[in-house]
Amino acid sequence: MSTAAANSSMWHHAAESAILRKLHTTARGLGAEEARRRLHRHGPNVLPREKRLGGLVILLGQLRSPVIGILLFALALTLVLRHWLDFFVIGAVIAINTVVGFLQEWKATKEFEQLRRLVTFKARVLRSGREIAVPTDVLVPGDVVVVRAGDRVPADARLLQSIDLTVVEAPLTGESAASPKTVTTLAPGASLPDRENMLYLGTTIASGEGTAVVCATGAETELGQIAMLVRETGEPPTPLQLKLEQLGKQLTVVVCVIAAIVALIGMLQGRPFLSPDGHPEDSMLYMAVALAVSAIPEGLLVIVTVILAIGMRAILKQGALVHRLAATETLGSTSIICTDKTGTITEGVMRVSRVITADDHYDFHRIVEDPRMAERLLVLKIAALCNDAVVENPDEELRHWRVLGNPTETALLLAAAQVGARPDELNRAEPRLDEIPFRSETKYMATLHQVENARMMYCKGSPERVLQFSSFAEVAGKVKPMDAALRRRLTAAYEEHSRHGLRLLGLAYRRLSADDDFSDPPSGLIFTGFIGLKDPLREETKNAFSLTQRAGIRTVMITGDHRLTAVAIAKEMGMAATADRAVDGSALDGMTDEQLTRRIRSIDIFARVTPKHKLRIVTAWQRRGAVVAMTGDGVNDAPALKAADIGIALNSGTDVAKETADLILLENNFNTIVAVVRQGRVIYDNIRKAVLYLLSDSMAEVLLVTAAMLSGLPLPLLPAQILWINLICDSLPAMALTLEPGEPEVLDEPPRDKREPVISHEAKAMIAVISVAITVPLFALLFVLHRRGLPIDYLRTLIFTQLALVSLIYVFSLRSLRHSIFQQTMLGNLWLLGSVGFGLALQMLAVYEPHFQKVFRTVPLLPADWVMIGVLALAVLGVIEIMKYLLWQRRIFQRNVLSPHH
Repeated sequence: MSTAAANSSMWHHAAESAILRKLHTTARGLGAEEARRRLHRHGPNVLPREKRLGGLVILLGQLRSPVIGILLFALALTLVLRHWLDFFVIGAVIAINTVVGFLQEWKATKEFEQLRRLVTFKARVLRSGREIAVPTDVLVPGDVVVVRAGDRVPADARLLQSIDLTVVEAPLTGESAASPKTVTTLAPGASLPDRENMLYLGTTIASGEGTAVVCATGAETELGQIAMLVRETGEPPTPLQLKLEQLGKQLTVVVCVIAAIVALIGMLQGRPFLSPDGHPEDSMLYMAVALAVSAIPEGLLVIVTVILAIGMRAILKQGALVHRLAATETLGSTSIICTDKTGTITEGVMRVSRVITADDHYDFHRIVEDPRMAERLLVLKIAALCNDAVVENPDEELRHWRVLGNPTETALLLAAAQVGARPDELNRAEPRLDEIPFRSETKYMATLHQVENARMMYCKGSPERVLQFSSFAEVAGKVKPMDAALRRRLTAAYEEHSRHGLRLLGLAYRRLSADDDFSDPPSGLIFTGFIGLKDPLREETKNAFSLTQRAGIRTVMITGDHRLTAVAIAKEMGMAATADRAVDGSALDGMTDEQLTRRIRSIDIFARVTPKHKLRIVTAWQRRGAVVAMTGDGVNDAPALKAADIGIALNSGTDVAKETADLILLENNFNTIVAVVRQGRVIYDNIRKAVLYLLSDSMAEVLLVTAAMLSGLPLPLLPAQILWINLICDSLPAMALTLEPGEPEVLDEPPRDKREPVISHEAKAMIAVISVAITVPLFALLFVLHRRGLPIDYLRTLIFTQLALVSLIYVFSLRSLRHSIFQQTMLGNLWLLGSVGFGLALQMLAVYEPHFQKVFRTVPLLPADWVMIGVLALAVLGVIEIMKYLLWQRRIFQRNVLSPHH
């Protein structure tokens, strides 16, 4: 057992001073050079990774699909019948399909792993007393970390300071309720759940804040020792993949039944079950095998996996990281986007714009220009002291400061520094003694400071809360009682400024006597003023909002700001928002879930909300049948992110939010959300095209073989020829369809119903038309030329080549189901051009190369044959184009006439 593991049971019962001595550190943390030395000695703070699925396991996994099952059955039959050529052909096809599937799954596994590495977690650490942010993997024993609500605990650590700190320790104890934490030294032998002075890697801070010294990292932590961290060994199948797997099983059953019926009918017609004369293609068993093989689109599951993997990379280019693979297919169904205002719709860079007192208001630039005015305004001093933001490099010039903290507190700190109220000097003059941390439920923060021989309480929070706590107000430099008239005047002032899009904070103070308690909630405060902050609308937000409207997606704004501020921002972005379509948190509290569900469609803005409100909003929309995307960044947003169909975490958010979300925005930008929703639609479009393409060919082969059998004609295609078409001629163009960039109209249509089957009614109609359009001329060709006594090898070569060429030509028509092939540029997908050219070259080999002729039993075709093949291929293409036009016109009619107000 390692030293750290052996000592893991002593950290909770040793005195703080003993722990610091043992770790050779102080409460001010390590120096940068010492931290580097320890990192070299202890190694990175990462848990041992579980072995991912090995190559052999993935390879053997390819043999579990029903598609391979049928091919293995066919392989066994050819072995029993000693049809060696077919045995080797089918065996080669199984090998090719298995290797291709293995390579794609292996590549996708690597891709998912690389994408996950893009999500990094940071920890706040004291380096020689200065708080900085570092990646969690560089933490070492002896580091002193600072933790706050929403943080993921980065290592095992002993608490040095705890302020209302509670921790969710479910990964270790299984207990979902938050456990309170203290700094009290405990008795030896305390069980892990009872160690109230310890923090453990993988747990999350539910509320409060504290500092702790790191005792163990990586594999030496409790989590590393007992291996309780949930580590995925691979992405679970997405709903679409499960549906396609189920579709494959259904096709297998149906085709086996059809094959059995056809074989029975053939035997009733006098055809042999086994062929004793050396012509296996005349036997019913061989024909049943050909029929079964023809129905299965061998490349379908591989291609869908490729599309999802490519889609993840495309979404990354748009500025978002897919955390769960299922999100790529759900994105296309999104009908409601519930988005935060700050940092998503707006720039997220708060700036102090105005200071409002009981008797006047000032533009901030005037205060900066007049130092005497700044000295009179206590409000900016309070904003700097009642503040958790930290400057990493306070010795440098103000314009080079790196500030750790949320955007609002950062703006307040920088504004105070601009007028001479430097946070380092203020904190030395008035050191903090205690605090009441900000919580979304209470909407305020209070700090207690030592000011010479007295104690001073400072408070900042939402205007209504601070006014509620205030019994007095500073007016013209004097403290006056807060009477009803003054309260109304101040309320009117902050509402008026809120209407102009400012975010208002109230600030107040109180000098505490020796008998006064620092209580929660505070009372008897002296109100000093409001600070108005401006967070400008992002330039691209208006255009992005317009795109969501075109796409039939409704945007709902959710914010902790005042209702009037939210309405002003909503109007600026182009939303037809009015005060009566905006609801605040208190009104939500007065509604039952049923009432909210009934009213939800008439509400565009939710203001002054808490995380519990977000969960109710998501649930209400889902009850109305909506597919909801929800943004969030706080620890308490996790339930709403999990409940949403697409949980979207901001990259600047808490670790808990990012771990819960389906999608992580690398750039906190509403435009990014719209871009990834568009990409989600493109992904589903391409999946639909590939499925349509592969199933149409498979169904045409089934119809042709069945029709020939029931008509007493010889088998028109051999199993080897069918497999060649399905795997060689079809799979490459289908793979190229996955790279289609998407059509302009993809955002002009309403969201897809998430309950829509993989093969919609329109897709079924297209498959039926395409398969019949291919089968009818080929069957007629077989019927007429066989009656004329032409050799069967020639007929099979003709039909074999016709099927291959048709599939290579009509794939261009399926590039778009909205536009005619003549409206598309041939150079729009060079991969498709290359795959079709390569498929055509391979088909020529199958027809003219002597070795391939032996394998596929083909004969050379004459130029006249190619002319006939080309004419029939173009005729099929024309039928598909007519069908596309009719379906598109029907869709337009339904949207504009039957559902004009969709």
